[in-house]
Amino acid sequence: MEKIVFEISYSNRSKPFYYHLDKDEIRIGRAFDNDLLISDPCVSGRHLIVRREPEGVLSVEDAGSENGSLLNGTVKISGKQVFSSGDYFVIGRTKIKVFLESHAVAPTVLLGAPNKFLTWMDNPYSAVILFILVNGLFMLQQYFSVPVKVQWVQLLASNIVPVAIMLAWAGFWTFIGWLVRRKVSFFAQLSVTFFAFILSVPVFMVVSYWVFLAGTWGGMLTAMTVCIGGWLVFLLTESLALATYWSRKQRVGYSVIFILLIAISAGVLVKAKFEDFSGRPNFVRNLMPPYFKFYKTRKISQFIKDSSFVFENKREKK
Repeated sequence: MEKIVFEISYSNRSKPFYYHLDKDEIRIGRAFDNDLLISDPCVSGRHLIVRREPEGVLSVEDAGSENGSLLNGTVKISGKQVFSSGDYFVIGRTKIKVFLESHAVAPTVLLGAPNKFLTWMDNPYSAVILFILVNGLFMLQQYFSVPVKVQWVQLLASNIVPVAIMLAWAGFWTFIGWLVRRKVSFFAQLSVTFFAFILSVPVFMVVSYWVFLAGTWGGMLTAMTVCIGGWLVFLLTESLALATYWSRKQRVGYSVIFILLIAISAGVLVKAKFEDFSGRPNFVRNLMPPYFKFYKTRKISQFIKDSSFVFENKREKK
């Protein structure tokens, strides 16, 4: 005899419960003499009766419940009604889904489902090709942005720091992947990082023109948040795809939150830069404020007010 499987979902619990019964008549309710007990105060003592008919079909009948029953959430159960495997009842605040043993299950969700883009990235040849491309692109950018003529050795040397950053990023996420998935995917992480930095060149060009046309710090912060933030979300999302089992929705969500926190922090620092005057400025570059407030600073307006006596004394002497 084929068993009947009941999936019971309570409104106050996150995960359903499963029960297997092989009877032709199954009584459902809150009373202890039922075959299937439901711990829901809105369910009657004897609420439903599920039967396996002689011809093999399933039927359900309301047993005179006070709050009634719904088939598939919409059809009120009155008298005997036939239903199919996979249909569900709503009684009180509880949902009961019914299956036969032969009911087909959903396809298995693979851990880290294959991604064609990431699969192509996961080999040393892709990493080498993208490494050559990113270095060449950075050298061209430096060549056209520097007003004086420079040698190719100098251009190549200017890529040392960006390449070191890329290697450190790929190494960090490879280590995270080894901790989480027990899988080393260094070439894939390296390829994704190189590809993202190739995309960074047009992204930073767009930001430069945007800031130039906007002409305000608000425009600059907007450009950085939209363009650079979008680029960082892509880089972080793909790195997380290789290092964790998170879904795309989770990866994008956490990446966006992380980038927004960076954008807010950057806005606070920029605001501090123009409102504070450092008592110990760095004369080599410009009057930069102390970001972490290790020593007391003053606003520019307060500094002018406090130092006004110097100019008054000079006028008096004249």
